[in-house]
This record gives sequence, structure tokens and C-alpha cells, in this order.
Amino acid sequence: MPAKRPTRENEGRPAPRTAVALAAATLAALAFVLIIRRPETQSRFLFYREGRNLVFLDKALPKPLRDEILRDRTPRTDAFLAALGYCGGSVAERDLVVVAADGDYGSLAADDPVFARRLAGRASAELLLLARMSRDFFANEPVSRSNISSDGRYIFLDAREPWEPSWIHALAHSLLVGSRGSEARARVEAGADPGLFSPEAARGWEFLQESAALLAEGLFVLSGGDPRRLTEAAAGYGPAGAARFGPEGPVRSELALREALVVPPPRK
Repeated sequence: MPAKRPTRENEGRPAPRTAVALAAATLAALAFVLIIRRPETQSRFLFYREGRNLVFLDKALPKPLRDEILRDRTPRTDAFLAALGYCGGSVAERDLVVVAADGDYGSLAADDPVFARRLAGRASAELLLLARMSRDFFANEPVSRSNISSDGRYIFLDAREPWEPSWIHALAHSLLVGSRGSEARARVEAGADPGLFSPEAARGWEFLQESAALLAEGLFVLSGGDPRRLTEAAAGYGPAGAARFGPEGPVRSELALREALVVPPPRK
């Protein structure tokens, strides 16, 4: 029996299965392009909002660690600060931008799709801060894997484990700066306005900030973040501090490394 010839109406038309396959392939290609072009896909950072906090997590951090930060950052911090006597409410209600990086800030950029989208409308100085942090080889403090902006609203954190001590240290700085108003840091900078603060007063204020941040961090480490163990932690703070800041301690080693990298050796 001869094969049935296609009618003139069906000539040039793909078979139904072929049409379905072509449509599916087109939709898949379109979806792929849309996914690739999403800011979240192009950026190195993931974003989430908690209260008034804008939190940027480096995608290079292990997922279990990112989940831990998402789960524990606010409740554990609030419980610890309350045990210390802080009455300022939840950390989530503070106007903070938290950048949790995987080791360094080299991937920070004002034109990063996620940062550009979430920080749209902010002062250009805030975006320049990201670029400056990305270029600074010594972006973190010598005593902590963290740093803050001059007004305390931006917290930069090396979030590799253990991340909580550095977070507590930076947050303590931020709370102290915020306690004196948004202009506090500028007012106490030596030489910024001699009529307001002397250089000695400025150094005293910075010393007070650093001492409080180190105390909060040390108590957190010694207590394991458990508010019920603060008395025990306070008893061990002196010996722990002596070991940390002593001649053979990690802080002296970090300072020696920075000096060696910044100051060239004398010519022979």
C-alpha cells in the first residue's frame, strides 16, 4: 500500500512532537538567559534582610556556614548583649550593612549587581568605601578579622570560622560610635576640629572603643557565647588577655608581619 502523501495544508509544518520539542528548547534557552542575567547570579554575594540589617554573604563561604550565620547571628548576639547589660534592643533594629566575606574583600565593588541594586540611592562615599576596602591589603584590624566604617553603619567581617568573635568585636565598635551620634567619629578625629576635642581626648576615645570591643569579644570567646557563663569568662579574662597580647601572642605576631610587609628592610 503506497505511503500517504502529506496534504498541501501540512507541507512545511513540523510534526506535533517536533513543534513541542522546539518550544521546550526555546523556553529553556530563554530561562537560562534570564537566570544568567539576574543580579544574584552575576554577583559573588548573596543578600538577605533582617529587620533593618542588610546582610551580604560571600558565596564562597560553605553553605553550612552561611546557614549558621543566617540562623544564629541575631538571636545569639541579642542574648549575649542583654547579659552584658545592653538595653538598646535587638541588633536587627539597627541601621547596619554587614558584609561577610570569605577571607578577603577583593571581590567588593560598587558596580557589583547585588550591591548596586540593594544600596541604590545611598551616598557615593558609601559606595567608594566598598572599593577602598577591596584594595586595602590590611583592611582588617590587627586584633580582629573585622572593621567598620567611620559612622559604624558598615561592618566588614572575615566570616571564616570562627566568625562570631570578630562579629562581636566589630559590633561593639559600631554600638559605641552610634551611641554618640552619626558624626561622632569625625568629631573625635585628631585635628578635625580642635575646638571640640584635643588630640589627647581623641586618642582616649579610640582607646575606650578598642578596650570595650576587646572586652566584649574576649568574654564571648571565653563563655562560648553562653550568657550563663559570663562570670566564669570574666574570671579567665586576665590570663587569656595576657596570652593573646604577650610577646609570643598572636597580636604581636600580626603586628610584626604588617610592619615587615610595609616597612622595607634597611639597606646593607
